[in-house]
Amino acid sequence: MNNSFSLLRFILQTIICLSILAGGVIILILRISVWSLVLGLPMVQIGVFFLILSFDELARKKFGKESIQVVLCSVCGQPTYSPSWQNEQICPACEKKLKNKLLEEKKIK
Repeated sequence: MNNSFSLLRFILQTIICLSILAGGVIILILRISVWSLVLGLPMVQIGVFFLILSFDELARKKFGKESIQVVLCSVCGQPTYSPSWQNEQICPACEKKLKNKLLEEKKIK
């Protein structure tokens, strides 16, 4: 029930934003002496702004915020940051050391 209501709300928001945007474009195209600038430009800006906000809201609900946790480095044991879905992480300093060692071994061969 809540998911269908959320989808309906998003569709209505998108339709309203697109209609405001289209109305502003139409008013600009008609080139009514003063009104096209007074009404048309703000309508286009408001339509684009609210369209971005509604898609941003959809993206936040769909993907959510990725939580970050502090874990110990698998190599040196120092604390480092990791996404919540990953329990092991190598710190950037150890990654750099490992990369340099691998490049040195590759050059030797």
